[in-house]
Formats: sequence, structure tokens, C-alpha cells
Amino acid sequence: DRLTGYLNALAKKGITHRDWVREGPVNTPEGGYVIMEKLIEEQGCPQAFIASSLPVLEGAVRAIRDRLGAVPPEIN
Repeated sequence: DRLTGYLNALAKKGITHRDWVREGPVNTPEGGYVIMEKLIEEQGCPQAFIASSLPVLEGAVRAIRDRLGAVPPEIN
């Protein structure tokens, strides 16, 4: 599982996990959309994000566009 591997790698380096990590139920555009919608509702639009796959990225970008009308240039 990717999240477990990520968390284990952080722990080995002594880095604290932050609450901005999100895991979705499915690896689809719809899953990425739902995850990004929740993140925006909870913390506002992120300055950067990493998606686990292209479908998840597509959904996340669509959620940002739906909320803001466009993807801000400062998002990496």
C-alpha cells in the first residue's frame, strides 16, 4: 500500500507525517475529484499537490477548475 510505504519512509527519516496527506477509495478521476474537494473545503486550495496516478490528477485538477474557474499559476 502506497500510503503505508510513504509513512514508513517518513518515520525512518524522523519526519513527522502531516495531516495534508489524503487517500482516496478509488484510483479514478472521480476519486481525485472527491479528495481535492474535501481538501479545499478543509484547508483551502493547495499551493502544490502530488497525485498517485494520472486519473487521480485529472480529477483533482477538475475540482480546482470547478471551484476557482481555472488552475492558479502558483499551483505546482
